Amino acid sequence: RDATTKENIPNLKFLAAYKKWTAFVPTNEAMAKARAEGIIPAAYPKTSTGRDSIDKFIKYHFVINNVIFDDGKDSGMFDTYFTYKDPLDVTKTLNGKLKIMNSPNNLTLQDISGQVVPVDHANANLLVRKGVVHKINTVLKYYN
Repeated sequence: RDATTKENIPNLKFLAAYKKWTAFVPTNEAMAKARAEGIIPAAYPKTSTGRDSIDKFIKYHFVINNVIFDDGKDSGMFDTYFTYKDPLDVTKTLNGKLKIMNSPNNLTLQDISGQVVPVDHANANLLVRKGVVHKINTVLKYYN
């Protein structure tokens, strides 16, 4: 609850450990299309396997420890909050990567599947506490 405005502010608990982050949030239309294509389930799954897949899906849409604007400054491979066991050493946990290509007012993402997703400048750079949100017109895939 905001002390000044008394508004209830949603809190993503998994981000609390980070001082800064960037979110790429799919639009309602993108989510509806992903449900229709079976990328995500139509209803919240009751099984632990189903919940795990939703958890992974959501966490892959958050870049941790970086605030990235479409200002042309930050490009490269960035860690997402999605984690998985290293296939070469199962004692290690790795963060899923998201490739970001950035030029002024032109931000583009490439997910692990190779899908390239442009960020419309009109839907970019929405400031939030500790980060920035960009609305995207498709979901990101955390798997090949």
